[in-house]
Amino acid sequence: MKLRSFFTVFAVFYWLILVVISIYFVQIYSINLATIGMMLTGLLPIGFFYGLNLATQPRTSPRQILLTLFILLNSLLALTKYKEFGVFIILLYFGGFVTWLLYLYWYSYLDIQESSVLKLGNTLPDLTFSTYDNHPFYSSSLLGKKVVYVFYRGNWCPVDMAQIKELCKQYDYIQTLGGEIVLVSPQPHAESKKLAELHKIDFRFLTDDENKMACLLEIENKYGVPKGIGMSKYDVDTVYPTVIITDELGKIIYLDQTDNYRVRPAPEQYMEVLKS
Repeated sequence: MKLRSFFTVFAVFYWLILVVISIYFVQIYSINLATIGMMLTGLLPIGFFYGLNLATQPRTSPRQILLTLFILLNSLLALTKYKEFGVFIILLYFGGFVTWLLYLYWYSYLDIQESSVLKLGNTLPDLTFSTYDNHPFYSSSLLGKKVVYVFYRGNWCPVDMAQIKELCKQYDYIQTLGGEIVLVSPQPHAESKKLAELHKIDFRFLTDDENKMACLLEIENKYGVPKGIGMSKYDVDTVYPTVIITDELGKIIYLDQTDNYRVRPAPEQYMEVLKS
């Protein structure tokens, strides 16, 4: 959905406005429960959103119940100064809470459609990618090995980056189990090269040019790349985060298609499959 690509810019801007307004009211009414609550209504969602960049694991609670209740409580604290603030300001801060709910229950969830290609027991089609130095790479060259394909959205996604960091920690063990790690993204070659140089590990960092293989596998995410500063170098479409494991014959023996971009499978799940 095209509207989704504008959401993060809108949400962060909205929450920042709430913080600025709360600072203005602190100047007028000094620090009190109402102004503290108003400020936290904006700061808490921003803190969570940008805190994903520091995450060491690519998994958070989908519902964030305690944080959600705390944000609601703080937005309601503005009611203690109802007469001074007026109806518009009260509604504005309640809107901050509603925006948080939209982030949790709309933006975070992915409109995954069941793929007719990706099913356990099916043979993975022969896929063509390119390396970050723009040489062709064929999935058929990996026949005879167990392969873990990780389709990720791009360097811009902090949860993707946490997922790759987690995989790096398990790299040696996955190797001992005979697994080959293949990371695939539709992002520009230069971005994949940056990632490879950052981790300095023997993964295959591949590019799905124009998202063609994602379309073949029916995991393309139309307008999945958010708008924002520095995002113009990425195409508007991306891929749904997907993990596929194939056996030596190219048969799919594991499949994870998360329906929430903040929840990725733990490497322990890969280990069990690779062991078997």
